[in-house]
Amino acid sequence: MHAKQLGLPQEKHPVNEWVNSLTAFLENIDLTAEQLGLWTASTANYAYWWKRMRQDRDPTKIVGQDNLFRYVPRKGIALRIDAHSSALDVLRVCAAALTCGAEMEISWSPKAAQNRQLNWLDLIPVLSAAEETEEQFLHKVRSNRISRIRVVEPATKALQKAAAETGAHII
Repeated sequence: MHAKQLGLPQEKHPVNEWVNSLTAFLENIDLTAEQLGLWTASTANYAYWWKRMRQDRDPTKIVGQDNLFRYVPRKGIALRIDAHSSALDVLRVCAAALTCGAEMEISWSPKAAQNRQLNWLDLIPVLSAAEETEEQFLHKVRSNRISRIRVVEPATKALQKAAAETGAHII
């Protein structure tokens, strides 16, 4: 499945301080007005949906029973950044994780560090981050230390194979 965005999200809510702290990173990226609008709309939309989704719901409303449904942030998520990863998309993923309180580790290849205006280590006060080769990252996947792998571009064949061997999800 290849999702395609048709328009900017309309639902909005104020973002939290952690997401606001990412705004400083945007100054280091050459963004168009359209990309800046995408950032603002995306982060406000994440906050809107998290506000709705974090509340317990009882859709059955059976008297004498509490059939509560709730969304819980995932654990064991790693964001893999490669040389072709869009810095704006990476920051949007970070904003989504910070909005819902998901613990996410950022892993970037040395090649990604050479081609970027951003230093991903600057995210450490907010999210954990590490520079590692693809082999080092694949070793973490194979040792079951990561259950979900977030990428902003198609995953490499080696990453797909390692995830398939361990049951890790690539999103």
